[in-house]
Amino acid sequence: MFEATFRTLPNANWLTITLILFFCGFVAFKFIYKERLVQNYFLLFSNNYFFNYGKESKSIFNLYFLISYLFQCLFITLLGFTFLKYYPINPFPVDYHVFLYIASGVSIYFLFKTLVGILLKFIFDLNETYDNVSFQKVSYLTSISLLLFPLLIISVYTTFYSEIIFKITAVLFFILLLYRYLMLVLNNKILIASHLFYFILYLCTVEIAPFIIFYKLKF
Repeated sequence: MFEATFRTLPNANWLTITLILFFCGFVAFKFIYKERLVQNYFLLFSNNYFFNYGKESKSIFNLYFLISYLFQCLFITLLGFTFLKYYPINPFPVDYHVFLYIASGVSIYFLFKTLVGILLKFIFDLNETYDNVSFQKVSYLTSISLLLFPLLIISVYTTFYSEIIFKITAVLFFILLLYRYLMLVLNNKILIASHLFYFILYLCTVEIAPFIIFYKLKF
C-alpha cells in the first residue's frame, strides 16, 4: 500500500516560482495564439501547421517566435539542470547558480546560431531559403518542447520513478531531434540537392561550429 511522502528539493522554491511565472506568461501566450499553438503542438504528427501558417511571413523576428525561443530555452535549460541533478559532474551544489549558468549558455548558443545564420543569409543572398528553413526548425523544436515538457516537469517534482521518467524524457528528446533533422531534409530535399554546397556550409557553420566553440570555451 502506498504511503504519502514529501519529496525534498533543496533550494527549489526559486525553481517553482520561475516555472509559475513562466506558466502565467504561457497562459497569456496561449490565449493570444490558441489555434496556432495547438497546430504547432501537433506538428510532428501533421503538416497542417505549415499549410496554414507557412504562407505568412516566415521571419523569426515576431512575438510568436520570440516566445517560442524563450520556451525552448527554458525546456533545454531545465533538461540540462535535471540531468546534473541526477548525474552531477562536479562537487558543487546544483542550485539556481547552475540553472542560470545553463540558461545563459543555451540563450547565447541560440543567439549565436541566429546571428551566424543571418550573416550567411545576406552574404549568399539566401533570404527566402533561410527564412523557410528557420521557420521549420523553430516550429519543429517548439513542437518537441511542448510535447515533452509535461514529462520533464513530472520527473522534477514526482517522488516515484522520477529518474526513470527523466531518462525516458531525455531519450525521447534526442530521438525527436533526429526526427526533426530528417523531416527538415525531406521537406527541403529538392532545395538541398540544388544547393548542396550551401547546405554543407550551413550545417558546418550554424549547427556544428557552435558546439565546438562552446566546448573549447568550456562555457
